[in-house]
Amino acid sequence: MAVQFILTERWALVGEVVGVNNLNGHGDDPISGLLGTYYLITDKIVWDAGLEIGMIRAAPDFRFTTGLTLLFKP
Repeated sequence: MAVQFILTERWALVGEVVGVNNLNGHGDDPISGLLGTYYLITDKIVWDAGLEIGMIRAAPDFRFTTGLTLLFKP
């Protein structure tokens, strides 16, 4: 599940809760929440960053993510 809140024409806040099924039957499937932002550098380049917080023992306590997305638009 994810949500997005547009701040300006170029900035937005995002949040999501995500889980992964390891398909091993051990009950060690990580679940975490992510809070982040993205910025439209140009109409074809997006920079994003976020902080992921583990919600159960199987997930990492904290993880920082960042990246660039290149949009291929006609």
